[in-house]
Amino acid sequence: MQISYFRQTDDSLANVLERTSKILKQHAFLVIGARSLEKSVGKIFYLQNPDWIEEIVRREKQVLGLLPSTLMISEEAGKVSVGILDAGILGQVARSAAVKTLAGKAERVLKSVVEEIAQVGPPRPTEIKLYATTSCPYCKMEEAWLTEQKIPFTLVQVDRSPDAAQEMVNKTGQMGVPVTEISYDGQEPEYLIGFDKQRLSQLLLQA
Repeated sequence: MQISYFRQTDDSLANVLERTSKILKQHAFLVIGARSLEKSVGKIFYLQNPDWIEEIVRREKQVLGLLPSTLMISEEAGKVSVGILDAGILGQVARSAAVKTLAGKAERVLKSVVEEIAQVGPPRPTEIKLYATTSCPYCKMEEAWLTEQKIPFTLVQVDRSPDAAQEMVNKTGQMGVPVTEISYDGQEPEYLIGFDKQRLSQLLLQA
């Protein structure tokens, strides 16, 4: 799971900032504060979606702090980036089914907002790498599912290659398998731990 979701745009910082407030309002976000970055070029917006907050407070207030609320727009080396915390993290730790559902909705909405502000489409996966072992049943299930869905992927059997096993650990900190690495054009790779068919479907079948 990615911690944050950033997209780059070729548009100017001034144009990006000009349309941000309008787009946030269209998606029912309240801007409760904003500040310019002091040591970098850009701006931070502090957001609230009252309906989302009320739902989490009613269902599972302990995870409220994981609801993304800070949108950052910054410029570095002539490139403008728009980003926010990935709401999928909320869904990973929530116990309430209602909050998990809300997290999925929030993730879709927030990513859409980032893409609208940056005026780009969703990122396209460019490469899928499945780290597996020859004896892991879940690895075989994921391999079969990817093949069935006609999704091209590279199978890396870490029990046959110490170098590949170390590579997987270096990238993810994980020793268990399966681990799925999804690479994107112009974005950091995403790593899925375990055979998460629902998440794979979201990322690969709707891309």
